[in-house]
Amino acid sequence: QIAFGRYTFSDSSIADGDGSFALDIRGMFVAATTNDASTIYNDGQNAVTKSLSGDVGTVSLSSLSTQAGQYMAQDPMFNIYKYALYDDTDFDSSSTETFTYADDVVVEALTNGNDNKLAAEASVVLNVWMLITHRLYSAINVCRQSQSPEPLLDSAVALWIGKDQGEGKFDQGWMIYSIGQSSSKFYGYPEGEAPVNSKLMNLFVEAQTVARSCTSAPTAHMVLRSMVHEIIRTLTKPLVLSLLFHMAQNSKNMVELYAVAVVPQCSACSAQASVALKDALYSGFHQETSITDELLDHLATFLRCQKLTCEDLKTGDSAVASLTELSEKLCSRLDYGSNSNAPMANSNLPLAGYIPKNAVQETARLDMDALEMYIMMRTRAYEAARDVYEYGHNSVAGTYFQTEPSDTDILSLKFLATSTARTSVPQMQYYTNYFGSQNYADDIILQAVGQSGQYATATRPQLAQIVSRTSQAMISYMAILQKMQSSIDNCKNGSTDDARSDWDRAVALFVGSSQGFLAGAGQGEWMYALGNEVCSDFSACETSGEAKINEQLMFLFAGGRDSLVDGECDHLERTTTSDIIPNLAIPLIQGTISYSMKVGSSSSSDSESMATLHILSQAVTPLVQKADSSAASVLSQSFGTLQSASNPGVATVLNAFGSALKGMGIPCADIGSPTGYTFCSSEQGESTSETVEDTPTSLANDLYVTTTYVQDRANIAKDIQDMSEALRAGSNELAKIVYREGKNSEEFDDNGKFVKLRSLKRFSTETTNEMLDEPEFNFYLYALQGNQFYADDLVEEALQNASPTNPGVATEAALVLNLWMTIVHMMHETLQACK
Repeated sequence: QIAFGRYTFSDSSIADGDGSFALDIRGMFVAATTNDASTIYNDGQNAVTKSLSGDVGTVSLSSLSTQAGQYMAQDPMFNIYKYALYDDTDFDSSSTETFTYADDVVVEALTNGNDNKLAAEASVVLNVWMLITHRLYSAINVCRQSQSPEPLLDSAVALWIGKDQGEGKFDQGWMIYSIGQSSSKFYGYPEGEAPVNSKLMNLFVEAQTVARSCTSAPTAHMVLRSMVHEIIRTLTKPLVLSLLFHMAQNSKNMVELYAVAVVPQCSACSAQASVALKDALYSGFHQETSITDELLDHLATFLRCQKLTCEDLKTGDSAVASLTELSEKLCSRLDYGSNSNAPMANSNLPLAGYIPKNAVQETARLDMDALEMYIMMRTRAYEAARDVYEYGHNSVAGTYFQTEPSDTDILSLKFLATSTARTSVPQMQYYTNYFGSQNYADDIILQAVGQSGQYATATRPQLAQIVSRTSQAMISYMAILQKMQSSIDNCKNGSTDDARSDWDRAVALFVGSSQGFLAGAGQGEWMYALGNEVCSDFSACETSGEAKINEQLMFLFAGGRDSLVDGECDHLERTTTSDIIPNLAIPLIQGTISYSMKVGSSSSSDSESMATLHILSQAVTPLVQKADSSAASVLSQSFGTLQSASNPGVATVLNAFGSALKGMGIPCADIGSPTGYTFCSSEQGESTSETVEDTPTSLANDLYVTTTYVQDRANIAKDIQDMSEALRAGSNELAKIVYREGKNSEEFDDNGKFVKLRSLKRFSTETTNEMLDEPEFNFYLYALQGNQFYADDLVEEALQNASPTNPGVATEAALVLNLWMTIVHMMHETLQACK
């Protein structure tokens, strides 16, 4: 039996037919020549079953790819691969591209590579793997129509295991189950069913139980949807593990194959990591030059998106040393618990430097839904975009609703866009009045995915921007306000734990998961990313790439978190009302002005920038209207609808905002100076033209006042503080990054130009090169047997061994070793300068 008697097929003919694809794979693998293998691949030999078109007959492996463009056009996973592997112009309606990437790889292996074994494996991990996802997506759609999807699940199971596979055997079988077994063998474990395969079997059996209720339970399709997402994620795991194994083995062709098999999924997680992995792994891989610290960081980002844990990467006793080393390096970067059943449940991952008191990573992952919707819109998979919007994909709701966590409750953007909880937010009434609907963002999204209403004639790129920017500037914005208001209410009601959780979720909805652990320029999807995107147009970016307004907001969010620890509800409310809410409008204002500058006088209906300007202006106009109705009229008349959108000129937009800022509680100086324009007259808030002279630096509340500016050096104390805070929260990797790369202390050249960030690590590894003639440093070299980098060695060891219950050794070591000796060195330099 194909499923070893553990899964009962509703139709044995499906198991026999689809399971026989394994025999074609075997035939290709053992073929005497590549021509023989090519014949089996193109013509089919053993699989008498339903083709993608639904016709019954002998189905070839090649058809699983060559027909995919037609029959998988609305499958989310197929569209993610299309987006990652093809040019944007290939998605135009005039394009003749058929998206046969899987077939291309197999044919390449057979013809130019002359390698039928590589071609056979490619057929499994590309053609068959994608067919399994198609069967699973089809099962959801059939269940939603109140019909039984059991035959589709039968097909998926048969394709997963295939014929000729022994239960738990290492060197038998040909399909994805066999690859899971091989990965277990590669990772040094004794023969037996791989954990990934045991999990998949349980998931399929559970999914079958749900499938049997589809004809009677109206919500069964939502439960099945959640299970399908988990099955697909678990089916990806053996491919990822195989990729890592072949990287450790320096197997160039296998690395390239498995990279194409899994890395495209990273495009729906982090654009930055996706590009880096593609560049390093798709071609020209070499272990010594390709596996860099930067690549490992990007790999860790992808693993987190896939919810892989250290437990998944753990190697057994017989694993090769290079794989164990690679796995350990990646594990050190994941920085969260090894509970594979709930990988995010016990971890408070930093959000752009903010360390939450609660585990809110699942809420932060909602930005991946926004990115996935954008991808679906770019590839014309409009119905797939609608499904992601309405039902969600990446974010388990868990305690978002302050109930017990559930693996089947998926948080969706539509829920945020239509939640009645938003009525508790005062600003919500401004938006309802302006749009004439409480569900204004939902209306926009549905018109865009349906290509209806005012977006009936919008272009494909414009529709993608409309969906993306509405999620970013409207849905996320109001959800942040709602969670902050809920936190204040819970604080006043004495529900302290709920208040803290709501506050952290507000930050998660502001930053998202794609930004990463540290503050600075990133590839996020939420409001934080918008601020970073446009800050350069206002000379309002920090050297790290972080917008100054984001730095201020993150400081305020941290202050709010600490207020909750102390139970200071009134202070929290004042901070929220007077500081955070006005500042949250600044990225919307800057975004509108920035895109007004990009569009210039053009009113082209094919302009993505105009679509972005249309949405960003509509996201901020209700706030402007409350402060100045005339200014709001300028924005509304100019950008209120996409069809009639026409830029009245940057100066007109600036004047409109300038007259409204005072009523919005925003100083003009906080917006910054738009490049090439003068913003705000003396009547329109605070002037930005006042010159600020350099002043001496006051240290320790005027205990010592310098004669020169040294605040940049004094800011190294903030690195110590950030390290300490990260270690107390158990985030050793974040503390290491701050120690090694620096965060707060900037170095400038003699002309005042920024050079780099000062770091505590370099005080030991670089500055000590200048101390070799200084007596104190030589005392230490003599006592420590010539170890020039003793300070760094001790701090790194302390960072590696630090725990939340014992966080102080590393930061104290950095103070009394690295920093102390640097101070002594600077005193010697002072003496030499005096001489």
